[in-house]
Amino acid sequence: MYRLYLSFCCCLSLALGAQDFAPTTVVCQDGPYLLQSPLTDGQTYHYQWERSFDGGSSWTATGSDAPELPVNSPTAGIRYRFHYATTTSCLMDPACRQTTGVTELLVQIPTFNQGRTLCAGDTLFVGSAALTTAGNHRTVIQTESGCDSIVNTFLQILSAHDELFFVDLCPGEDFLGRTFNRDTTIIEVNTAANGCDSINRYEINVSLDDAANLNIDGPTTVCIGEEEVYLTAPGQFRSYAWSTGQTAPSIEVMASGIYELTLTNFTGCEIVLSHELVFVALELTSVTPTSPACPGTETGQINILASGDNDLLYSIDGGESFRGEPDFTDLPPGSYEVVVESVDGCTLSTNTEILPTNPLQLRTDLPETQTIERGDSLQLAIVADFAVEEWRWSPAQWISQPDSATTLAFPLVDTEFRVEAIAAGGCSVQDTFLVTVMDSRRFYAPTAFSPNGDDRNDRWRLFTGPRAEAIIGLQIADRWGGVRYVQQEPALPPEEAGWDGTDNGTPMPPGTYLYSAAIQYADGSSLPVKGQITLMR
Repeated sequence: MYRLYLSFCCCLSLALGAQDFAPTTVVCQDGPYLLQSPLTDGQTYHYQWERSFDGGSSWTATGSDAPELPVNSPTAGIRYRFHYATTTSCLMDPACRQTTGVTELLVQIPTFNQGRTLCAGDTLFVGSAALTTAGNHRTVIQTESGCDSIVNTFLQILSAHDELFFVDLCPGEDFLGRTFNRDTTIIEVNTAANGCDSINRYEINVSLDDAANLNIDGPTTVCIGEEEVYLTAPGQFRSYAWSTGQTAPSIEVMASGIYELTLTNFTGCEIVLSHELVFVALELTSVTPTSPACPGTETGQINILASGDNDLLYSIDGGESFRGEPDFTDLPPGSYEVVVESVDGCTLSTNTEILPTNPLQLRTDLPETQTIERGDSLQLAIVADFAVEEWRWSPAQWISQPDSATTLAFPLVDTEFRVEAIAAGGCSVQDTFLVTVMDSRRFYAPTAFSPNGDDRNDRWRLFTGPRAEAIIGLQIADRWGGVRYVQQEPALPPEEAGWDGTDNGTPMPPGTYLYSAAIQYADGSSLPVKGQITLMR
């Protein structure tokens, strides 16, 4: 096994003989350099790097076992190599491991020296390095090929004049031919004898330079009835002069107008400010709630009357929402918080309540059921406890006034009458009445009469009820059937129809006679009647 292992190592040495360092490795970078392994066969190896400072007479391990060796400070003349093997045990055995050839570092970094003069405050750029101080400066510049070049610069700084002046002005004052109203800086640049700039800087401090931003503190609109109103000067000043003649920093005002204030600061500068104030009078004259026209509906109303502005806004929910109209409709019963607001933000509020509508009721002294004779009439009278816009009776054919609270009913048969009272909101209430009709059609025919001229029972006639309108075809015959009297008119009122006991003016003798006729009623019906009469003298 030992001989076979040695033979393997020898074969590996022959196979890797072509992978080696170049005799010289050129370094053109100023700073850390990465020395790469020349092995390119794709195998994985273990490494042991070495370096020599004496031309290869002695070697020192670097401690690196990677394929690359970082060289922090490349130095010309130092030589490098490494041992390598596929296993750690082979790497420790000089008879088994392989060793590369030696490469010597050759450091080639171009160096340039220059001397420059600079005015104080200026900047000299060497590559990307900005140089502003006197003395020696070392600058490393990398070329497009990746190599470095070193530029050594000796920089001399020439003195330059740069002086700062502070100038206090009032707004609108002139300085150096210019007018100033705010703080600013002026820079004057001239050329000194040494060729550098001579700079004079002027810091202009304008007292009240923020005058454009100064305002009198106070409201622009005040609602009459609010607490005291004050106008206050902005900041601290030496003196205050109001257009009212007052000199305090803050004054109380009680009328609309334009108020002016002259401010004088501690350097004697003045500024005049103005403030316009408007007092708004807002009045809530009345709030009128109206209950729904019909009970159980959302048809209530709230009408608001207010004054004090042409563009008022109105709310009934405590200011959650506003509208431009003062009349609110389609509201349910309940409590409401009314708020009126002007365009200036003034508000007035009050509470109101829409009361629920009482149930609609009808009253009458009539019983629910009544009886009349056929052909008679009955007065129906109703009283409502609300304003009625329309009355409706049904069935209308038996009603004298179907659109009135009081009417006559004249049914010919049993009838249930219904009355409906309609209120303003369209709601209504009903009541019913039953009228029963008796169809007796009673009449009375006397059985005897005595036409003797004593004005007592001298004339025979039919006595009928109040709805009989006429007697039709009255005839009188004797007991043998002879006709003794015929009514000449087709129909006569009951009180006019009858027999006086004669036959064309000739008195008839006492005896029994027969009568026949028909009674006509107001409903258009008729009743045939007949019977006996005894004529007495």
